[in-house]
Amino acid sequence: MYAAIAAAIAVPSLVILYFLKLKRRNLEISSTLLWKKAIQDLQANAPFQKLRRNILLLLQLLALAAAILALGQPQLNSATLSGERQVIVIDRSASMNALDENEKGGTISRLDAAKKAALDLISGLREPGLLDKDTGDSAMVIAFDREASVMQQFTGDKRKLADAVKSITLSDGPSLLEPAVRLARAQAPKLILAESGQVVEGISDRWPISLHVFTDGKLPDAERATPGPSDIVTFHRFGLPTTQNIGLVALRADREFDDPSKVTIFASIQSTEQSKQTLDAQLSIDGVVMAVKEVTVPAAEGAKPASLGVVFQVVKPEGATIEVRLRRPGGLADDIDSFPTDDRGWIVIQPAKGLRIAIVTAGNLLLKQAMATLPQAGEPAVMTAAEFQAELKAGKTGQYDVVVLDGVQIEWSGKKNTLPPGRYLVLNNVPNAVAASEASADPANVRPLGPVLVDRGEGEASQIVNWTRDHAALRSLNLDTLDIFKSRLIEVPAGSTAQVLVESTLGPAMVELISTDMRAIVVPFDVTATDWPFDVGFLIFLSYATDYLGTGGGWAVARSSQPGMTISDRLPENATGVDCAGPGNMEVGVGTGPDGSASFGPLPKVGVYTVRWTGAAAAGDRKDGARVLREYAVNLLDPAESDIRAAEQIKVATDVAVAKPGDTGRAVRSIWPWMILAALAVVMLEWFVYNRKVHV
Repeated sequence: MYAAIAAAIAVPSLVILYFLKLKRRNLEISSTLLWKKAIQDLQANAPFQKLRRNILLLLQLLALAAAILALGQPQLNSATLSGERQVIVIDRSASMNALDENEKGGTISRLDAAKKAALDLISGLREPGLLDKDTGDSAMVIAFDREASVMQQFTGDKRKLADAVKSITLSDGPSLLEPAVRLARAQAPKLILAESGQVVEGISDRWPISLHVFTDGKLPDAERATPGPSDIVTFHRFGLPTTQNIGLVALRADREFDDPSKVTIFASIQSTEQSKQTLDAQLSIDGVVMAVKEVTVPAAEGAKPASLGVVFQVVKPEGATIEVRLRRPGGLADDIDSFPTDDRGWIVIQPAKGLRIAIVTAGNLLLKQAMATLPQAGEPAVMTAAEFQAELKAGKTGQYDVVVLDGVQIEWSGKKNTLPPGRYLVLNNVPNAVAASEASADPANVRPLGPVLVDRGEGEASQIVNWTRDHAALRSLNLDTLDIFKSRLIEVPAGSTAQVLVESTLGPAMVELISTDMRAIVVPFDVTATDWPFDVGFLIFLSYATDYLGTGGGWAVARSSQPGMTISDRLPENATGVDCAGPGNMEVGVGTGPDGSASFGPLPKVGVYTVRWTGAAAAGDRKDGARVLREYAVNLLDPAESDIRAAEQIKVATDVAVAKPGDTGRAVRSIWPWMILAALAVVMLEWFVYNRKVHV
């Protein structure tokens, strides 16, 4: 529109100037020979004359046309971009590290190729007009793996967008699309009702966005991703559907129940190779190679990967860091394929340690037998509530690492059903107060703290609906099938220190209580009124829970986590100067609490992380001068992420986005700068011709 207005004014004005003729004064001279050039119309100040062919007019019209076109900001457009709000979503998960993208005769990672394509899309965004700044495209940049992060909010500044894309680095975690789409939708403008001024959350159909997903398509949760009804999803695929891979997808270490000094290491190998492969599985302990097994992994059956298990057995009563590595026969090559992230795995085992456990019960024979089978329990001391109360009064309960309270209530500091200082696994009871202190070194300052839980009595049958899967006492457990025939209704009041670990259909079904001098896991319902004792998971829970409470380490046999997770653990209460170093001396954030609780992460890369502090050491910790070291292993161990065959399409909740290999989305190119340059060139030429005519 602006270009048309300018043309309607400027072009006629220029032509009219050439219609004007010079009005001369009469002057008699003897000859016109020397005045031939001088009498030509170089200026005009009176209408009108016949328009003659004039090279200057033609050049000036060309320069004016180029300037007017530049004012209109012409662009080259294609159909790949739609709308004015573009969301660039880049997958930075582990599989994007596969080296199967070609560039100049070599190979680069999928992430590098995706970033190049995203930069091309950014360079082609429509720019705002000279007189209307709201006509340009805006974009935002989101990077995702297990979690999604906004790298750049909506902006039309291409430099900021490009810098955001360049700053994205690879993580070793799995990929989930739903958090990225949810994050993108959260940035959409909210609809405001004109009559009431009410902001309507989640309604943004007036402002549809174009989601450009740069990924290999290995998105197990894609169908849960829900774009807006008017949004457009474009799948820019990187990687090849034929890329094959072999990797570790499971790694576990267990100490034998009858002889905890013996450790069994189980590794699971997955292959998408279409032919059988012979490899070496190498076991190292604290950096020393201890065993090598030759394994033959069968061929994959079409789209279904093949798998194979490998078992190592070692005698190691001490704690150690164990590594399992896949190598070609003879160990001639470090990397067996284009995706090395899953070719190695680590696990940190705890030392074999016998915990001193007391069972306070009214005669639960099943619990006694179950506790006696635990490798870390030894021979537990079994007593009645009265016997334990007498030991508590005599100050002898400090000899026990963990006390299991089965349906009994303890009186402490003049208050009934209150947990004294110590570590407790509470079954079939709801404590109403716990120990707290202002100075733990002074017993006179120890006092009850409450209320922490409120007992609402018995309830009907219930089932488990959710639990904290990464808690040290619940790792590897499946509580979906647990049926509680007689529930216990509890309430966590405001201000309570209780943390809900398990939720049932009737409310909290397991909680953790923490104070300066006390830690307890509370299972309020009667375990015998469930089908849990008949499941091996109950023994696993008892083992994990008692080790978590008794050792303070929170890792029953081994320390292992996945990339992108944050590890929570317990350090000695006097630990100071805590820090965490990851692979390549990477510094990781650390948060600590006054009771010795600590969290490290998120942990972005696979490898071994070392937490260091000054103070006391627990079982399994190492000393390095004045510093104490504790190690944690982080592994991919994800069958979906190890299957790196690129997908042909992404199926989200509202659409199916078909892969566009090599489609960078370069859809808009502004050509108005070239028009400005053309106008300047024509003006220079017109100036040259004018001067030639004047001086000839």
